[in-house]
Amino acid sequence: MNDTPYFNMLSIVRAHLWHAVSLRVVFLASLAPMNVNGALTPDFMFMCCLWQAAPVLERFALLFEGSGHRLYPPQFLFDSNAPCLRFLEINAGGIVLKSLPPAFAAVTHLQCNFTGPHIYDILDTFPALESFALSTDDATVLHPPPRDNTRYPGRLTSLSLNCPALISSACGFLQYASCARVRRLHIAYYSGLFDDLRASGFPGMTALRRLSIACNASSAPWRRSIDLHCTRNDSSVLEVKDMPVQAPWPPGLLASVTEVTICDVVYWTSPFWFPNATTLTIGLTQPDMALSPAEYRIFDAYGRSHPAPLFVCPELRAIAIVGVGSTTLCAAGLARFISVGVTFRAKTLVTLRLVNLALRNDVPREGEETPTPVAQLAENIIFAGV
Repeated sequence: MNDTPYFNMLSIVRAHLWHAVSLRVVFLASLAPMNVNGALTPDFMFMCCLWQAAPVLERFALLFEGSGHRLYPPQFLFDSNAPCLRFLEINAGGIVLKSLPPAFAAVTHLQCNFTGPHIYDILDTFPALESFALSTDDATVLHPPPRDNTRYPGRLTSLSLNCPALISSACGFLQYASCARVRRLHIAYYSGLFDDLRASGFPGMTALRRLSIACNASSAPWRRSIDLHCTRNDSSVLEVKDMPVQAPWPPGLLASVTEVTICDVVYWTSPFWFPNATTLTIGLTQPDMALSPAEYRIFDAYGRSHPAPLFVCPELRAIAIVGVGSTTLCAAGLARFISVGVTFRAKTLVTLRLVNLALRNDVPREGEETPTPVAQLAENIIFAGV
């Protein structure tokens, strides 16, 4: 730490603090702690040198390349004067705060990557948070708070829990976070999640309006990211990561869905029931995208055989198909999917919208039935570009 380049860099940072809007500092793994009590760690020494005011600083990130480091922010950081600082990002084994440094008093958005068990102490120290994002590989971080019936003292409206190891209940943490106020929640799926959400008071669980099943080639074909967009009195969004389609859906959760979005590569065979869905949007993937044995393209599935429909939507009125760049689609495959792959009450759709898409007439294969002409599938057929 006593080399000239370091102090030259520090001088530059201090010289520009008065007009800096964003400051991001990354400590290399080679900078190991000098004192386990935190008095002489590189980050502590660095922050102790930031004694100038930061009157317009809005974002501050303090990150470590390695793991296990603990932060000890000094009380005089930024001369206790950072009135515009709203966004704080840290990754460490923990952050030690006897009291909140005045420089952090205005922080409303906290993003953490933690490996330590001190999450409740940290949140209690930041009473003004509106948004909290936690990433960790240690599921014990989300164990119930040490005291029963404790609640976060502030008013969180956005909560993100990115915990790949989360395989047990997070109900205690969700109740602590007072999810009745949360309007945006991102969480990894685990068995019992929906029961925990209901117990925590997360709004909109019985008023789901939009469902999007994303096509994510990095996931196993039976586990895809599913985004649930909920609406109650105010707009509420629930994003469930890696929820398997085979997982049991809570009774009635899909009853109020009006908008469904999928990609053309699917991996389930049992139909989804959407009693009130009026719009279905299908995004086309690249035609050369490799598929696993469990996957298939919906517009290729309804030829000689008659598999079960993928969607039962009695109130369906419109289907939109969105291509990638300039895409062509077999007209017969489209017609067969709409006729067989989707069940709806009306004789025809009101609207069929084709975006960035041209239809081609392939020669029918032997044994294939002649489908309904595309022109007869909807009252209005619209070709559009993005």
